[in-house]
Amino acid sequence: ERMVLRTAMREPGRPEDVAAAVCYLASPEARYVTGVELAVAGGIDLFTF
Repeated sequence: ERMVLRTAMREPGRPEDVAAAVCYLASPEARYVTGVELAVAGGIDLFTF
């Protein structure tokens, strides 16, 4: 629960959230996206300095 409160989304991530990112990266729309690290983290890094 403490981890959830540290995210911008204020809810836990679900497997579907990761699956959506994978589907996007595997889609033709992402053909020009190369060599990136995509964090599916609900915005937890917004509060990290």
